[in-house]
Amino acid sequence: MNEPTHNDQSHVDQHVLDLLNGSIDGELSAAEQAELDSLLAGSARVSDLHEELKVLAGILDELPEQVPPEYLHNAIISQVRLPVVADAEDKSPDYSANGWRPPGCVPGSHWQQALC
Repeated sequence: MNEPTHNDQSHVDQHVLDLLNGSIDGELSAAEQAELDSLLAGSARVSDLHEELKVLAGILDELPEQVPPEYLHNAIISQVRLPVVADAEDKSPDYSANGWRPPGCVPGSHWQQALC
């Protein structure tokens, strides 16, 4: 089997790639799986790519988990925004549509209007 190049994969529709990846991840609905099965039966290229992706996923699954270096972990964690838990005592308005506030946003503080 020849190794795929980026150009080989670009000839496959993004929807087909989504179906292939969803299949490998076990996330397809019955209708999506039926669509993929039809595509696999009708296209050697799609079938070959599916096999290549399954092999790659298997290789990646066998790799040991790595703990990121502390500086990288801290950089990532500092960028994560956690959902705000509603408190019965907190009567401040929710300044975002989805209930998230940026880090440092303290309800009732003088920074609230500037940050939230």
